[in-house]
This record gives sequence, C-alpha cells and structure tokens, in this order.
Amino acid sequence: MEILAPVGTLENLRIAIAHGADAVYFSAGKFNARQKCQEINLKNLKECVEYAHLFNVKVYLTVNTLIKDDELNDLFQMLKIAVNAKVDAFIIQDLAVYEIIRTHFKNVTLHASTQMGIHNLDGAIFLEKLGFKRVVLARETSIEDIKQIRDNTNLEIEYFVQGALCVSFSGNCYLSSLMNNASGNRGECLQLCRLKYSAISNDNVLKNGYLLSTKDLCLINQLEQLKNAGVTSLKIEGRLRRGGYVAQAIDSYKKALCGNFDKNEEVYNLKKVFSRGDFNEGVYLYGKKDVINSKFQNHIGVEIGRVIKVEKFKNLYKIHIKTNGYDIKTGDGLKFINGDNQISVGVGNVILKNGIYQIFSTKKPIVNSQVNLTLDKQREFKLCEVKKKLLVTANVDIECNKPIQVSLTCNHTKIKYVGEVVERAKSSPITNSDVINCFNKLSDTEFEIEVIDVKVYNSFVAKSQLNNLRREAFRLLKLEIINNYNKNINAEIVFEDFDINRIKREFIDKNINYYIFNEDNQIDNLSYTNNVFIYSPKEYDIEKIKEKINRIPPNFVVYLNLPLIANSKDVEQIDKILNEVHFDGLMVNNYWGLKYSNKYKLLLSYQMNITNTLSRNLLTEYADDFIKSCEKQLVYDLKGGVDYSGKVALMTFAHCPQKTCFNKNCEKNCQYKTMFYKIENGNKFEIRRTKVYGCYFELLKNISSVENANRKCIDLR
Repeated sequence: MEILAPVGTLENLRIAIAHGADAVYFSAGKFNARQKCQEINLKNLKECVEYAHLFNVKVYLTVNTLIKDDELNDLFQMLKIAVNAKVDAFIIQDLAVYEIIRTHFKNVTLHASTQMGIHNLDGAIFLEKLGFKRVVLARETSIEDIKQIRDNTNLEIEYFVQGALCVSFSGNCYLSSLMNNASGNRGECLQLCRLKYSAISNDNVLKNGYLLSTKDLCLINQLEQLKNAGVTSLKIEGRLRRGGYVAQAIDSYKKALCGNFDKNEEVYNLKKVFSRGDFNEGVYLYGKKDVINSKFQNHIGVEIGRVIKVEKFKNLYKIHIKTNGYDIKTGDGLKFINGDNQISVGVGNVILKNGIYQIFSTKKPIVNSQVNLTLDKQREFKLCEVKKKLLVTANVDIECNKPIQVSLTCNHTKIKYVGEVVERAKSSPITNSDVINCFNKLSDTEFEIEVIDVKVYNSFVAKSQLNNLRREAFRLLKLEIINNYNKNINAEIVFEDFDINRIKREFIDKNINYYIFNEDNQIDNLSYTNNVFIYSPKEYDIEKIKEKINRIPPNFVVYLNLPLIANSKDVEQIDKILNEVHFDGLMVNNYWGLKYSNKYKLLLSYQMNITNTLSRNLLTEYADDFIKSCEKQLVYDLKGGVDYSGKVALMTFAHCPQKTCFNKNCEKNCQYKTMFYKIENGNKFEIRRTKVYGCYFELLKNISSVENANRKCIDLR
C-alpha cells in the first residue's frame, strides 16, 4: 500500500522523501484547506514537483476548498501552472474544479477529497461515473462499506490512518464560519471544537471539558484489515506538523507494512511526536462511538516521570524529576500535568544528581505532577537530518586528443556526456584519484557515487574544467530522470483561455418555497400552493413514517429528507421506506443521494455546499432545485437557488454525545435526552439526534434567511 505523507513546508518535503514516502500531498497557496501552509506556492511548485519526481515520489496537489464565482479565473490560472508542473493528481472538493478540468484540460487525474464526504458505495459510484480515479474516504467509513466500494468499483481507495480527526462528519463543519466568519471550507478553521464546553440537559450540567475534541487517529495495527478491505493508499494527516512528526509517522508505517515491528514501541514513538492522549485505533471502522477525549485537546506526548520536589532558585524554580528511565536532555519539551492544570516548559540546563533530574523554569509545577515528554529534541534532530541520495555508477574516460567521455547510470536511467577534447600532459597529468575525488564532490546534489570506473591516459585537464564537466553531466542525469518520470503524465491544456460563459448555464428559478418539518410540526395550516414540504423524521422507522405521512392531506407535495451520513445498513433502511411509502421527491445532503435522480425530484440541501455557478450547473443536471450554502459570505453573488432559514447543522456527528457525557454503551432502545453544549463565551447549541439504522447527531444554530430573498427554505423543526 502507498504511504501518503503530508507536506506543509519545503523542509518537510525533503524529510518526507528522505524517509521513503511513496507520495506526498501539498497545496500551492490559494484554494487549499490549510491556508497557513504557504511555503510552497505557484512560483516554486514546478521545482518541488521535480524534486519529488526525481525520487520517484508522486505529488498530489490539494485544491480542496469551496470556490466563489469571482475566483474561477484565478482557479483556472492555478490549474494551468499545476498541469504544466506535471503534478500527478489533484485532490478536489468543489465540482467547479472538476468542471474546469473537464472542459479545459484532458488526461488529468482527479482524487475526491475527504471533504466531499464519500462514505458509501452510492457516493463512490457517482464520482466514478464522473471520471474520478480515487476517493479519499470519510474517516467515518466502516470497514464493510470500504469492501463494498472495492468490490463494486474500480476506484483507488485512500484512507486516513494517522493524525488529527475532525469531530464533524468528514470535515463538513460550519461552526467556525457561522460563529466567526472563518470558514473551514476555505482553510480558515479556528478549531472551536478544541475549546471547553458544558453539556446541559434540563438545566443540569452533565459534564464539563473538551466535549468536541477528538482523539487522534492511529491505525497502525489495522493495516492488514485495511489492505484486505481494499485500501490502496494510507494517508497521514498533518501538513501543519513539524518535520519530526512527518518523519516518525512515515518510519512507523513503513515498518508496520513490512510486518516486522513492535506495535507498542511504534505507538509510543508516534505519541511522542504528537498525540492528545490515547489514540483512536479504529472505532469508526467497526461502528463504535468512543472518539472524544474530553480531558486533553492539545499535544501531551508520553509520560516519563513525576515531579518530586520544587524549590526556589534565584528568580527561577528548580524542579526535581524522577523519570521512568528516560534521559532528559537540553532542548527537550516537557509538560507537567496535574488534574486540569498543565504547564509546558522547554528544557535548558539539566543536572542529573543521584538519579534525579533537575531543570529550571519560571513556571512552578505542583509536586507529584505527571511529567510528559512532548519533544525528544535529539531524536527528532536525527530524524530530520536523514538525507536521501540516488546511487550512481560512473564511467569516465580521459584520453589525450579526444573528447572526455562520461557515462552515468542511476537505476534504469543512463546518460552519456561528451566533453571537450583534452591535451597531452606536458608535466602534470591528471590522475585517477583526481577524477575520483572530483566526482565525489556531490554533497550539494541529490546524488552519490556508488561505483566509479576511471580510465586516464597521459592527459591534462584543469580542475575547473573537470568540475564543470561533473556539474553538467549530473545536471543532464537529473533532467533525464525527471523527464522519464514525466513521460507517464499525459495531462495537457486543451483551451488556454478561460471564459466562464463557455460553460455557464443560467438557472431558472422555480416558483417554489420549501418547509422542513418533523413529527412535532403541524403543516395543515400552511398553504400547499407553490410549497413543498420536506419530512425529516427523528427516526427512520417505516411504521412511524407511514403514520405521519397518512395524516397529511393528499394535495400537499411531500419530500423525504435523506440523512447526511448513511452506511450500507442505513441505505437499506431508506430503500425499504421508499418502497413502501410514497414521496414526491427527496432532499439530498450528500452525493450518495443522487442515485435516486432517475426516480424522484431532488432538492439539494445547503450541505451540498454549492457556492458557484459551475458546481450549481453540474449538480442541477441531477436535481430540480438547490439550497444555497449556509455560508452567506461565499454565495452573495450566486444566482438562483433557495435561501435557508432555521436551525443549521453546524456539525454532524457519527459518535454519541450521550456516551461522551454519561459513558453509556449504545443500546438499541436507548432513550435520547435533549441536550445542549454551551461554550465558555455563553453560546449554547442544541444537539439533535436522528436515527436511521444507527444514530447520528447534529450541533445546531438558528440562522435567518437573507433579506429580500426571492425564495426560501424554512426549517420548522
């Protein structure tokens, strides 16, 4: 399986390749979900891609944010540069990127970002029909659904195995955007999920803590299961992490793939470079719900000892630490943990006396505090110092009155370089040692001489001439290796100029408003003229749905709301309902719901994230109408569609908040209690449960529709 490494800096690109990543993913400035990663940009993109290709490493460029209409031309220009730079594939979220590539380029490889929320067979089939080669599955995808996708499509399957985990389904989150106008769908997430919340029910505080902060993912012990299920690429999260994390993650997973590794040792090493306590070791794969660590929301590393004494020392504190065997060193990072109290320090001077370590700090920890190691400075320095060189066999023939002949072979690439004619030596002929020493001066290159064969015949060559000869020969070798790699990338530009009118299609608004309701709402008092009523049941139970629908007057047009998340068992449940209950149409929240486009009228919800004309055009080929994105700052100039008013699902959870707060195991007939999460600044969010086959939960915020909206979708729930 492919090891796919995150790259956020030029240095981490070198580190990832040095440690043996098979592929890397990074952005080139704009239109990526990690806006803080700006070191790699359109100016140095080609150089970065060539460096990766030199070592036979694939490059996947992330273009995985939502696009606005006024950015489409900039997007096209970026795609042109990237195609010319020979990136191997594009990881995309917004179908506007797909539309531009489809109409202006050919032979471009597309990967569906995890932001698209593909988690079942129906969603995967839709994207395969569009021409995607790979899906980056939602982290919530079960092992059974992975197998179904493998067995019924030709798609490559990419799955996250290590790193941070978004609490909201597949990163489809609007909390940062609607609370602080910083869109996670635009790479600006403020990570409000990592703040403290209180869980409240019936005005009683059930629990306090980091109730939305997930454990980090670590599937190093699940690789055989993932391979058997059909996963082809193991994705490591962490474009914002330091180089030591990238290096360690690659090393650990390479060992695990070889099968000869100590699981406990590698998990320990991975925790050292970044962890928020215990790892999530595969709960979503098997349908379990324990994903939250309410105690910690930042890197706490691994435990190495205890504070046994703290004393005043001048204007500092001398902290005495007894370790479990770890040798504390200058430059290390430590964290002292005592209940909710955490203190982070960097180690300066360190004294070892009678088996006790003494360090100095302006911060005063509590005696008996747990001591955790958050940075093993020496180890990470060694990890980051690893360099990768390409081994070369060289043959150099120097004979008087003939041109110098140089032959370089690297793997399957061979070049011959012919230099200038050399003169017969009059006094100081060049020696074999001179040539060997010269050709070994490769420290500033990506090459290293493995074998060199030199033949010299009474000739004179100046050292400067020989140095120039070496540099030119290795320049040609590097170029030939890169060109040989790039021959297999056939992407090219068809239309050099971008004109949105060439692919633009006007959307004709329908004279329809929409009302979303559930079991608690009465709609008989509303007019049925030019209105569609969307039933969103709390429980997708066939008998309960029949009972509700049978009470609705026959002249009402009624749609069924399809859940955002639906594993294979959920889809079976939905299909049974549709076979037994008549609906005039469906509201679709995820790509999987488009499978019904030939049987029903479809309304696309705001969770389909339509923010531009191109994605609107494409998706309304399958649907009759759409609700604009709830992120109003992204759709102010988008024509057509419906404006939404009511409770927005800021997040959708595949885990159970009741389990987080009550520590209860899920039961088939559990009674859900109405809950709220309250953030420290006072904002309170209702949590709503939806039960299909399994249970899903939404974190809600009420929003009003934009003023003067022509058409509205009003959520009555």
